[in-house]
Amino acid sequence: PDRGGDQLTRFFLILVFFGWVSTVQAITAETQTTLSNVGGNAVGTQIKTKGFTSATFHACCAGFNAVVTFKASVDGTNFYPLGCVPIDMQTALVATTTLPGIWRCNLISINAVRADISNYVGGVISVTVGLTAAGVQ
Repeated sequence: PDRGGDQLTRFFLILVFFGWVSTVQAITAETQTTLSNVGGNAVGTQIKTKGFTSATFHACCAGFNAVVTFKASVDGTNFYPLGCVPIDMQTALVATTTLPGIWRCNLISINAVRADISNYVGGVISVTVGLTAAGVQ
């Protein structure tokens, strides 16, 4: 009989037993609102992102007519435009939008994000941020 498979199985079990093989971790995800039903220029609520690897901004709502800027901070105080990729086109990074949609952003070394509204003309705007941590301990 072939013992190679049995020996490999035993070796793997020993590795798992002694913790030499890390276990697969579930992906952590949560959603928070940075702007809710805003009808003018506004600074979004800061969302803590420590431990998350990506953010997905969802900007929407009735009569959307303004500039939404995605922003990030390393220190939680100073916020700067954050380059994100529109998911419907997978094109170059953008930090602003004048249209409803969804954008995905890298969060490595970023401690907080928010969305700000400027050049408001009309409509009601909400921006929700989905955070994901894949394989981060």
